[in-house]
Amino acid sequence: MPGVAHLMVMHFRQVIRRVERQRLDVEFADRAVADQVIKRFDAQPFQGRNLAVSEFNQKNRAKGTWQSYCRSCSRQYLRDHYRENKSYYIDKAHTRNRSERTDIRRRLLEFLWAHPCVDCGEQDPIVLQFDHTDPILRRPAITGVYVYRQTAIKQLTNKLIFGDNPSGEIFHVDADNLPRGGQDSIRRILFNDKGTSKTLLQLIQEKNTSQGKSPAARADLRLGLGPQGQVFVLNKRDGTIRQIVP
Repeated sequence: MPGVAHLMVMHFRQVIRRVERQRLDVEFADRAVADQVIKRFDAQPFQGRNLAVSEFNQKNRAKGTWQSYCRSCSRQYLRDHYRENKSYYIDKAHTRNRSERTDIRRRLLEFLWAHPCVDCGEQDPIVLQFDHTDPILRRPAITGVYVYRQTAIKQLTNKLIFGDNPSGEIFHVDADNLPRGGQDSIRRILFNDKGTSKTLLQLIQEKNTSQGKSPAARADLRLGLGPQGQVFVLNKRDGTIRQIVP
């Protein structure tokens, strides 16, 4: 029956032996951390007092067995172990993330190859995520993908901003809280020209007319961020740099 404090010491020695069996590079650090925790535990004034079963985690629910160390001591040990072996855990996480990303990409491509576009039958996975039959996006080419974390333009805070190169259309979606499994509506950003909402291409064409040029058929949009997080809108057609403001 668990409950006496000296079982905690036994547990840490079991941990050391397990680490040695696994031959981790951090074995020496694990031993040092375990020794430190044991010393701190020995110095605690409540050493030897009985603990309630509710203060322990279950080891095997089916068999009704319990861990030999309490929850608070377990948390302390894990925190110390992570702090002393942080580089090991970071490298391990990076390795796992790379492996998971590769597997996710493989699964995604397999799904997209097997499920053509429901609108036009397109099977190329490169274009399936961007609706190429939308009248606004007849020749889509995404450019300038940024997450806006500033607060100057409150409507765009924490939004993913991107544009369509040929048409000059600018869009945003929520960067952090996408509903429905990651699917959300793509929303347009329009320019206010003396109270009238206009697209970038419309502004360019009007500027071309005032310059005595033929109206451009495309915008060739570029987006850029300033040193204070300003969002600048550039193009190749009217020689004007614009800034998105509230």
